Amino acid sequence: MSDGKKLQFIAIILRDAASDFYEGLPTVQRQSWDQLKSAFLARFGRSEAVRWRDSSDVYTMAQKLDKFA
Repeated sequence: MSDGKKLQFIAIILRDAASDFYEGLPTVQRQSWDQLKSAFLARFGRSEAVRWRDSSDVYTMAQKLDKFA
């Protein structure tokens, strides 16, 4: 998908806080996919610490039999 199509599509699919955030961005940031993506990830993205914790949880999680089997 081209950057122009992404910019058109994102404006339609955002909801709640993400939509409010988008509407509050300066027009210049809404006209560039790279600037919009960067601003969005800065606001809603996960920090390195949280991503590290999430990935380490996979290795410490105990596997169990399916309780519905």
